[in-house]
Amino acid sequence: MSLSNPSDQTLRELLTNATTIAIVGASPHRGSIRGAILHMLTKNAFSGELYPINPSYPEIHGLRCYPNVAAVGRRIDLAIVAIPATAVPAALEDCAAAGVGNVVVVSSGFAVEGGQQALLQEQITAIARRTGMRICGPNAEGFFNSISRIAATFSPATDPASESKISAVSPRIAVVAQSGGIGFSLYGRGRAQGLNFSHVITTGNESDLTIADFVHYLADDGDTAAILLYLESVRDPEKFRAAAIKAAHRGKPIVAIKVGRSEAGTRAAKAHTASEAGWAPAWDAFFMECGVTLAHDPDEALAIAAAFTTVQACAGPRVGIVTTAGGAGTLLSDSLVAAGLQVPLLQQSTQQSIWSMIPSYGSAANPVDVTAQAIFSGGLVQTIKCLYDGDEVDLIIVALSLSAEKRVSLDLEAFRTLVDQRRKPILIYAYTLPSRLAQRSLAEIGVIAFPSLKNLASAAAAIAVAGARQRLSQQRLTAPPPIKHSERLSPADLV
Repeated sequence: MSLSNPSDQTLRELLTNATTIAIVGASPHRGSIRGAILHMLTKNAFSGELYPINPSYPEIHGLRCYPNVAAVGRRIDLAIVAIPATAVPAALEDCAAAGVGNVVVVSSGFAVEGGQQALLQEQITAIARRTGMRICGPNAEGFFNSISRIAATFSPATDPASESKISAVSPRIAVVAQSGGIGFSLYGRGRAQGLNFSHVITTGNESDLTIADFVHYLADDGDTAAILLYLESVRDPEKFRAAAIKAAHRGKPIVAIKVGRSEAGTRAAKAHTASEAGWAPAWDAFFMECGVTLAHDPDEALAIAAAFTTVQACAGPRVGIVTTAGGAGTLLSDSLVAAGLQVPLLQQSTQQSIWSMIPSYGSAANPVDVTAQAIFSGGLVQTIKCLYDGDEVDLIIVALSLSAEKRVSLDLEAFRTLVDQRRKPILIYAYTLPSRLAQRSLAEIGVIAFPSLKNLASAAAAIAVAGARQRLSQQRLTAPPPIKHSERLSPADLV
């Protein structure tokens, strides 16, 4: 359980302002976890000083190696500990005695193994309590500050050579995960879609610092616009509730993947980070009361986060669909209605305006089938603008084929003009797999292409619910409004 609430300055020193980093257990072997940590720090061009700590080597990759932290002879902002579990408490005592402010413990085992290993984790908690040194982990995969390029991790996702080349311009998302692998996979998958990130933070067994501590910090972080969580459990619910409400008041949505919904999932969570996953409906109710949007899997979570960071919340649940293929419009209609949204029939006057822009073999009812011909005639963007300027729909979804490698089926400059006005959210459904050209071109104007109907529907419902919450919060400023306890929240629940 987390100790006293760390100040923002403490976590800023851990995540952003560290200028001296010691790697306890550093190794010259880049293929090992201990060697990869030093490698990722140097490959990301860490601008501070690095101090390998290992009595077995006089130097590693040109850096002097020290037998212990005290031998460095200067203050260490952050120590990354990657040694056998049984040696961790003694190493932490050395760090505390040397005045180290923050520690990430990568070493595995501890509470998940029970017995003497669990006692080792209790020692870590006791050291943090007694010394005031803040500890992330054990069994963590470290963190990555993508702005300052501090890669305090062994994850290959932070290797600049492997990062997505899509130029994302969307506001940044922070990932906080109790699973290191999933946390960095969210980063990698999101970057491939054109999303932008501020931090990836993995918390492991949470002997000291917990998810709640980091959410509290990120709520005030100027580089973070939304927070994406992977949770097996919440060890300090009241602190988490306060942090989530703080984020809501700062206008920062939180999307959470809460696992452990099945008996098998609960067993896996306990074996992974010694987490008690708990009763799923109770957790669902808790997160909804905190204003947290729940997702069932990483792809759905990323889709919702993409919507939150690229478009504004909806003024209502009415969706206008503009498609170049009639079948895509039908699929979208069914998925959106199933998610609790509405696809209203357009007024005759609006339909007549649209008919002047599209071929006679299209449809102006809603979904609006402009046909592929409208891509070339300009009718596609004109129709989108017609719905954008009117008051019959609150959200527009455009369904396109985006598979071509040499062109994008959209007048990007005209579309950018609408997007930049930010008067009404517009989402794009790619009914073909989007090409890299399409993804890159759209990302450059702050737009994400959604290739999954299910995830797009979840994202659309989430921004509709967010809009309803915003309207209600104007009347109830102290906390997100109470809502009915159900596994999935429909936009209709808050209208």
